[in-house]
Amino acid sequence: MDVSLALAVEADLGEGPIWHTSDKCLWWVDINAGQMHRFDPRTRNDRPVQVGQPVGAVAPTTDPDRLIVAVRDGFGVFDLRKCELRMLAPVEADQTQTRMNDGKCDSRGRFWAGTQSIDSSVGRGGLYRLDLDGSARQILSGVSISNGIGWSPDDRTMYYVDTQTGGVDAFAFDSETGAARDRRRLADIPPSDGRPDGLAVDAEGDIWLALWGGAMVLCFDPTGRRIHSIPMPVQYPTSCAFGGPDLDTLYITSARRKAGETLGGSLFAVQPGVQGLPPQIYRGRTE
Repeated sequence: MDVSLALAVEADLGEGPIWHTSDKCLWWVDINAGQMHRFDPRTRNDRPVQVGQPVGAVAPTTDPDRLIVAVRDGFGVFDLRKCELRMLAPVEADQTQTRMNDGKCDSRGRFWAGTQSIDSSVGRGGLYRLDLDGSARQILSGVSISNGIGWSPDDRTMYYVDTQTGGVDAFAFDSETGAARDRRRLADIPPSDGRPDGLAVDAEGDIWLALWGGAMVLCFDPTGRRIHSIPMPVQYPTSCAFGGPDLDTLYITSARRKAGETLGGSLFAVQPGVQGLPPQIYRGRTE
């Protein structure tokens, strides 16, 4: 699988790519810079949008002019016309040393995102679910670095990464209620391979995982067996998402952490030979 450079950019901490189906563009974030980016693969134009605080994840909503966002202070709605952030549900308001990180929407339109300690302290964060009424509920506590999340094609399994635990976990998932139960380890990542970060699930049910510090994207089947690997031209790939009109391009974000690495922070693309699952949108209230 040949990796191509989709966008040369020096993002400090590129993350959270998601394909916006109606907009036909890829949105991604530069967390510490507090920026969302709209990348148009047809024109290769990338437009940054300043959020006003660190932003870990974004997702489309039922309103084409609004995005749901996971920012430092919790869940919010960003109005693209006004370039204005409005908080919807605070998260860990009493914890000044945590911020929100990676997240995605499930098939019913609920938005999931988690937190981490700014200094990566163990067990200071949690995983949260923003329900359709705009309220936030804590699903997991004692999380260190809440990261990649995704669901199987049949919607019966939720995959989740807490980076410090060194692997990918799977939960039995009830799409009707949003309950995630019976946590189990799906795949372990040896420290020598890097640290598990963001992930994407394809239409065949396989899981694509970026390895922070490992210069690699790995693919696992639903049993946790390693079936593909994509060597990356940067040391710190961070996350991945399927996009393009046919959802057959895997876009990969990265961070600029290694001295002298010219492409660190750039956006990459690969054709893995499979399609991704249709990206989900937030279907709750945005007013």
